[in-house]
Amino acid sequence: MSAPAPHDPPTAAAPPREDAATSSARGALRRMLVGLLVSLGLSVAAVVLIARFVPDFTESQRVDLRADQLAIAFGLMVAMWIVDALRYRWLARGMDLEIGLGRGLELSFLFHTAVFLTPGSSGGQPALIWYLLRRGVPGDKAGAIAICKPVLAISITTAAAAVALLTVPELPPGLSTLLWPVFGVFAALATLLGLLLVFPAGTARGLVTVLAPLRVIPRIGRPFRDGRAVDAIERTSRTIADLRRQGPVFLLANLFITLVWYAIGLALMAIVVTAVGGEQGVTATLMGQLAIFRAIAIFSPTPGAAGIAEGGIFWFFRAEHAVAIMAAYRVFFFYIEIAIGLILIVRELLRSPASPPGSEPETSNA
Repeated sequence: MSAPAPHDPPTAAAPPREDAATSSARGALRRMLVGLLVSLGLSVAAVVLIARFVPDFTESQRVDLRADQLAIAFGLMVAMWIVDALRYRWLARGMDLEIGLGRGLELSFLFHTAVFLTPGSSGGQPALIWYLLRRGVPGDKAGAIAICKPVLAISITTAAAAVALLTVPELPPGLSTLLWPVFGVFAALATLLGLLLVFPAGTARGLVTVLAPLRVIPRIGRPFRDGRAVDAIERTSRTIADLRRQGPVFLLANLFITLVWYAIGLALMAIVVTAVGGEQGVTATLMGQLAIFRAIAIFSPTPGAAGIAEGGIFWFFRAEHAVAIMAAYRVFFFYIEIAIGLILIVRELLRSPASPPGSEPETSNA
């Protein structure tokens, strides 16, 4: 047997394979970028269709910018971001987690980016869970945050829209019928959360039974076939049920800060309308119309309510400032957050997870 050559180069180590979660996240990012293009396209198409079928629409459009109102709008936008970050912080404390303000802002931007760029807002919860897992938050607590926080917002949004439907005069015809699906979704989500809080074990078993047919789908059904989905549902339901131990003060505090977040967002929408000249001042009728519009936009099937939001703005504000309102609404409520969120997602994909899922999360804002 011949001796090995003394100068043979060492065998290069194979590069580490990308884990499944990261690979899935990269695919989700590509779908979000496609969603961004679809959203932009549908928004433009809606404006083109309105201009095509509404006489003199294009010629009548104008912008009357008010610098003082724009400054207020920027302030309200930042305040809305901060309060939303605090919502994560307060909810997480009920699970013995510490989420700083900086981390809460990242969660807010990432969640909203995924919501805005996926059909029916379907990407928000998976993106939130993915990010929390990479930051070391246990899976059951990540799932509980992804369920409880949006349900609180949906509950308040639909309740406000219901009040507006009963009190705002001269609403567009057929609006009550249009919002019935919104109330149906709200009722289903609120009922599910209530059942999880009161009957966690039974509700988890019911969810497993309802979702069992997904087992036959090749890719989506894999977690149900190997038991991971069943285990995650059961552990998350127990974590949600444990929130009852925090007492009524904890639940009321989370409800209150969600109300503050909603009120700031509604005020921002009103200021956006007045900042471009759509209205001369903020009135009770305007606030009611915006409460209904916000409910419609949240439950739209298209990414970022593209097309539907533009149509809704024209529906409520058949005026010479419709295009200006549409553009300002998109900037303050969508495009700035999307730009920040996409940067955060790319940054997260370039780094390694902070710690394995199941360990304690980071507590710093670094």
